[in-house]
Formats: sequence, structure tokens, C-alpha cells
Amino acid sequence: MKMIPIMLYEKGRNRTLFNLLEKNLPHYLSVIPSTGSGHNCSNGLLDIFWLDQSSFRKNVTETCLLILNEHIKLKKDCSFPRNTVALVLSSDSEQVKNLSKHNVNTIVCGLSPKDTVTFSSIRETEASVSLQRSIQTLFGSIVEPFEISVKFEKNYSPSCVLLFIALLLITGVLSVDTSGAPINIH
Repeated sequence: MKMIPIMLYEKGRNRTLFNLLEKNLPHYLSVIPSTGSGHNCSNGLLDIFWLDQSSFRKNVTETCLLILNEHIKLKKDCSFPRNTVALVLSSDSEQVKNLSKHNVNTIVCGLSPKDTVTFSSIRETEASVSLQRSIQTLFGSIVEPFEISVKFEKNYSPSCVLLFIALLLITGVLSVDTSGAPINIH
């Protein structure tokens, strides 16, 4: 199976999204040890790395998935591998524009009906997440629009929940075929 590196960026010591991924991805993808710099875990499909911007340029030269949590400012002159796909929040319009200028395929997550991944409803610990338009997974299959129920712990922000669901969508873990059972995020 092809391994796709995931570059995750969070501000400062905020590791909420990293912790969510580390704790929940093994429920959906098989986890095996990985090598690399920073904190990491690996599975049969993906490598998750916690890297800074300087490490990004040195370590990634192929297709990759870039996840940008809130308040991340990549340098404007940042270069990306040819087949980079970015999961980004619509609340950071400057980042969305910057990625577009670099021709990075971007999946936009947020609270707007224009966003690719958004909430159709949300409560304190549960939500209905909607894929608003078809997307192509990292492995070439198409995921058609649908909604999925999500249950999550209070300590996860709505943006982390959306980015996690977007990750499951872009890797093909979630699709219309899997939409019956709710996703539980611990």
C-alpha cells in the first residue's frame, strides 16, 4: 500500500488536533511504528508527523496531506510537493488564498455552507457533519456528498472535529457506504 505523509501544523504547544489524531486514527487505520523527526505515528496508509516549517521542506518531496489547524501562518514563499492536498479552515481566508496561489488542492472546512466539510447541526458533544460536494481521495476514488453523525468529547473544538472528519474522507475511510454508523471521537 502507498504511504502518504501527513504534515500537521498546530500553533505553539496546542496539541489538541495531534492528540485527537493520535488517539482516534488507530480505530480506522492500522498503526505501526514510524521513523522521522518530531512526534509521529504511522499506519498502513499514512504517516503523521509533527513538524515545523523548516522540517517540512527537508522531509517531504512527494505527495502529501497538509493539515493546518487554527491560527497557522505558513510562510508565503513556502513550496509544496506537486501532489499536496491541504485540509484548511475557512476562518483563515489568508491561508486559503496562499494555498490557492501555490496550486495546492484544498479541502476547506468550516461553518459556512460554502465549505466542503461543514456542520449541518452541532451540539455540545455531537454533530452532523456534511460533505457538501464530491471529493477525490488521495487514492483516486470519489466520495459523493453525504452526512454523518459524530459524537465527540467536550475538549475537542469544532474545528478539530471537522479536520478529523475531512481526514477520514480524503483517505477514503468514510464514504456514503459507511454513513450509517456514527463516528465516535474519544
